[in-house]
Amino acid sequence: MQSRSLWLCALLLVLLAPIMVVAQDTASITGTVTDSSGATIPNAKVAIVSTEHGINLATTTNGSGEYVFAALPIGAVDLTVTTPGFKKYEAKNLVLKVAEKARVNVTMEVGAPDVQVTVEGAAVAQVETQSSDLGSTVSGKEVSQLELNGRDFKQLVTLVPGVSNQTGEEEGNVGVAANTSHHRFQAVGSL
Repeated sequence: MQSRSLWLCALLLVLLAPIMVVAQDTASITGTVTDSSGATIPNAKVAIVSTEHGINLATTTNGSGEYVFAALPIGAVDLTVTTPGFKKYEAKNLVLKVAEKARVNVTMEVGAPDVQVTVEGAAVAQVETQSSDLGSTVSGKEVSQLELNGRDFKQLVTLVPGVSNQTGEEEGNVGVAANTSHHRFQAVGSL
């Protein structure tokens, strides 16, 4: 009986491992749709398209004019908002980074729906206001071109903004006395 439950746990772990790995490299977009006076617009149609990943998602805003797209792959996406009586809003090339929780608030302009307002990704706010979480990727170029004292890969974590070595030791000890298992890194800053 114990062997059977052990096999069941192992099978469950194997089935859930890909889901846990995928969740580590995703991002999300949230926002509020309003008119020019600041009043929220419920039931506006919001769509996300990523030709890079073959994604085409759609939702509608809730009663408070808010929308959410969670677990989006990192990379460029296009956001489109439509609602009767307003011009079509389109934000192109919004670049999502690892663990980013982007906020894209949309102000709709009154007009015919066949008229379109297009915003390039660089013009959309890129400041993280949804969470104090940090997320970053160390690129292959950084790994291959940076010299690591003692070749300790854990030193790469200090390349992420807001992360510092909290061990009180010098980094990159070399030789028999070097032990990287006691290193502890911590994000610093106001949260």
